[in-house]
Amino acid sequence: MPRKNNPFGPKNRPLTRSKRKELTKKGIKTLNVSDPSESSSDKYRKNMWNFLKPATTRMKESLTGLVERYGGKSDKESIFSFIGEFLSNLSIVRSENANQNRKDAAEKISIDFTSSVNKDQNRKFKRNAEAIGLEIVEPVLGERNVEDQLSDAVFQNVFLIGNLPDKYFNDIQRMVFSQIGIDLPEPETSIPGKKTKKMSKKKVLQATPVEEPQVFDLADIILKASKVELKAIPEKTSLIEQLMEIEGINKTRATTIARDQTQKVFSALEEARGRDAGMLWYIWSGSDDNRERETHRANNNKIFHVDFPPEETGPPGQDINCRCRRKWLVSKTQIHNIAEKDLGYKTGSKYRSKAIEKLRQAKNS
Repeated sequence: MPRKNNPFGPKNRPLTRSKRKELTKKGIKTLNVSDPSESSSDKYRKNMWNFLKPATTRMKESLTGLVERYGGKSDKESIFSFIGEFLSNLSIVRSENANQNRKDAAEKISIDFTSSVNKDQNRKFKRNAEAIGLEIVEPVLGERNVEDQLSDAVFQNVFLIGNLPDKYFNDIQRMVFSQIGIDLPEPETSIPGKKTKKMSKKKVLQATPVEEPQVFDLADIILKASKVELKAIPEKTSLIEQLMEIEGINKTRATTIARDQTQKVFSALEEARGRDAGMLWYIWSGSDDNRERETHRANNNKIFHVDFPPEETGPPGQDINCRCRRKWLVSKTQIHNIAEKDLGYKTGSKYRSKAIEKLRQAKNS
């Protein structure tokens, strides 16, 4: 049974009894399944929030000062002065956030995070190999796939960390102008990790929606203001409540990113480390609880080739908050015992014929 209150699911998911008996008869051993430590996610979440905190503190101070002077006023002169000072202060805080020290801080957080997940995954991979008497020999060419995945993960998470303040600034703008009756257009949102017919390794690590920064100048806002009936500038109490709500939303977002990226990076490294060790076939191991997607449940205990992930789901652990893993098949003898009916590809799947061809090649080698 999964551990309660654990977003990462059980540590070692057993196969079903019937599947275990079936594989045992065939003499198939599998590398056990592990999940990422929660400590990596917790630390990452805290570091992301600490990275965002200077921006939230500065904006809170700025807005508090503005509403102390303009709060409750409804004449256009006061409202336009409030808008001008708000945009000016926002521009200053944006500039502070974009300096080189902040970029270096984002990179350090990302490197620390990916290094932590890598150490955790490497330790568990070797421990699980030792548990079945398998010696993992250091690849002759080094961990090339692991190094590539770490590089991609650092890049993607620097991007995510840097996007947190942009999202916050967008939220602040929408809130402030909505309070005085000006509705801003929704920001452009992209999901680089959204499944397409062909998905790159870099994109597969990224699944959290990101918002493009919205920068409005005074003339744009004044033009919008001239076309609507303006409301009085909010009082301090109302503004603080709104700021706290926005902070709560962004804290939740940081938590979601931390959990999602911990799962993705751990799973991507699991695949990369398996490849570097010469493993190509695995049994899909799902979380087997009521939170599991039906499409993922359909893959449970099915066998796949690492080059040909299931079309409907992609590789294990790469959907948003996916907790599925691989149980690696660890020898050529085991591969020879796989029947084509054990493969998890649907009839008509573009990968089915390719996987069957690989299986036949492996059996003939």
